[in-house]
Amino acid sequence: MSDDWKPGDFALRINPDGWFERATRTRLPGPSMGQVHQVETVWIHCFPENQYETLVFGPWPNDSFDAKQFRKVTPKTEIKGSEVERENFKQGNPWGVKA
Repeated sequence: MSDDWKPGDFALRINPDGWFERATRTRLPGPSMGQVHQVETVWIHCFPENQYETLVFGPWPNDSFDAKQFRKVTPKTEIKGSEVERENFKQGNPWGVKA
């Protein structure tokens, strides 16, 4: 929860993996990597193993998405491809090499 999300923030999707329903692992629609959407609502989901901060976006009002899959961006800021690539590198970087 390091990004301190709130409604009105803009979220950049940084993970290329698809979205799945938690219980059945059924594929779900949702934001794609590199897309930016405005946060409508922030929810906290509590499960026995963990608690998750999730974000709700206008195109998917009945679904919420793991906040860890997004980075907060400033409106009217140009998002460079290297920012997305840097996030991919960090996620797939088991050696801890700095991007």
